[in-house]
Amino acid sequence: MKAVRLHEFGGMPVVDDVPEPELGGPLWQGQGLAARSVLLHAEQGHGDTLQFVRFAVAVKAAGAARVGLECQPGLGRLLARASGVDEVIAGHEVSPRPCDFHPSLLRLPQLL
Repeated sequence: MKAVRLHEFGGMPVVDDVPEPELGGPLWQGQGLAARSVLLHAEQGHGDTLQFVRFAVAVKAAGAARVGLECQPGLGRLLARASGVDEVIAGHEVSPRPCDFHPSLLRLPQLL
């Protein structure tokens, strides 16, 4: 099933074959993260994911107890070693653990 969605960063409608992730928890709007779990998720291409994963460190520094990352299948092994990331879910291969908040990677600079 094709998903039609407005990407948060550019606001441009995009039709793609990527299913909307089942992330649980509300979208993070900048609330306090003390002792909370956060699941970051990729919404664009590989390059954007590699560029924006660096903000995981800032999410962890903001007090998040656990930072997960949902990313494209080809990046899982690489991003498993990214600073600030505790868990990687590559390409919807497994259902992520429940989380308190889930922001997209591209929204992190705005929220932090």
